[in-house]
Amino acid sequence: MKIRDREQFKELLTRNSPRFICTASELARRAGVHYSFISHLKDGRKSTCTPKTAALISVSLGVEIDSIFVPKITTASSAFDNQKMVA
Repeated sequence: MKIRDREQFKELLTRNSPRFICTASELARRAGVHYSFISHLKDGRKSTCTPKTAALISVSLGVEIDSIFVPKITTASSAFDNQKMVA
């Protein structure tokens, strides 16, 4: 899964934001992931995670998964879809 809007995600974890839900360390604890992983998502050093991790993050934030993440289309999947269209 890929972060839909990094700025929106960052806003949910920024104390002075009107949309603030929790800190990155609190989210990491709630979701059962390492703080550095949340930090990397927040800072843009990572933009994807597994569907399971995306679900844990969205549940921990109390938001719908599709408001934060979009499915990541892999190159292999895209190539397969292109072959189907040609056939």
